[in-house]
Amino acid sequence: AAAEALTGIQQGTVDAVEMFNSAIISVGFAELVQYYVHTNHIYTVGTLLMNQNLFNGMSAEDQQVFLDAAAEMAKETNESLRANDEAYYQDLVGEKYGLTECFLDSATLQEMTSVVYDNHPEFADFVAQVQAKKA
Repeated sequence: AAAEALTGIQQGTVDAVEMFNSAIISVGFAELVQYYVHTNHIYTVGTLLMNQNLFNGMSAEDQQVFLDAAAEMAKETNESLRANDEAYYQDLVGEKYGLTECFLDSATLQEMTSVVYDNHPEFADFVAQVQAKKA
């Protein structure tokens, strides 16, 4: 929990936390920590969910109107989320909070987490799909 992690940072029993940029600020971590480590492991996205029975109960024309509106909403929401995240990032590493930036090499991160892949071969197909999209 964020509150427990905050107490842990204050007491020195927790060395690091990971969360969205907005949460780093809103929870109060930005005032307590010195470093911002770029891991590039969080993807900011908004989602829209709908009951399948409700959707299937719509006419084809209404379904298309809904899908078109949802696509536009997703585009605008995701652009807004990314812009806000970038603004929070600028606050964190800029003059407002002045955190020191550190960059974690993705190859190093992958090496450090390889045991997870080794211990969960049931996700190998999914991992291959993700890696194919990165290429």
